[in-house]
Amino acid sequence: MRILYNLAFIIFGIFYLPYLFVTGRYRYGMKDRFGFLPEKIRAICTKNKIIWVHAVSVGEMKAAGILAPLLRKAFPSRRLVFSTVTHTVNKVAGTIATEQEGVFYLPFDICFIRDRVVKAVKQEIFISMETEFWPN
Repeated sequence: MRILYNLAFIIFGIFYLPYLFVTGRYRYGMKDRFGFLPEKIRAICTKNKIIWVHAVSVGEMKAAGILAPLLRKAFPSRRLVFSTVTHTVNKVAGTIATEQEGVFYLPFDICFIRDRVVKAVKQEIFISMETEFWPN
């Protein structure tokens, strides 16, 4: 079933990506979305134990902003990384992350892209601020 999902996602993407570029909806973070994380994120994840916090909406990210200091206090040896879907939420996450933390865009839900990101981040804890259903 996952093979069909991945195949459908790829085929859909081939036709939909030009629309996204033309409209500018995904002009930010395309490298992240294809699993090529920024150097800062890769460096943070290589050197530290990670707590990955994911939020889709501004409200969710603001809630993550309340949670972040509590996580830092409870897990002082861990670093937080934040993933987002939109540019607006990404900017809010940037105000929450400290210099030792990072922000990136959630990758597309295609198995080989997702696997690349999960292997790079190597999180010990994943927190989704609200239920997100991604088949992969």
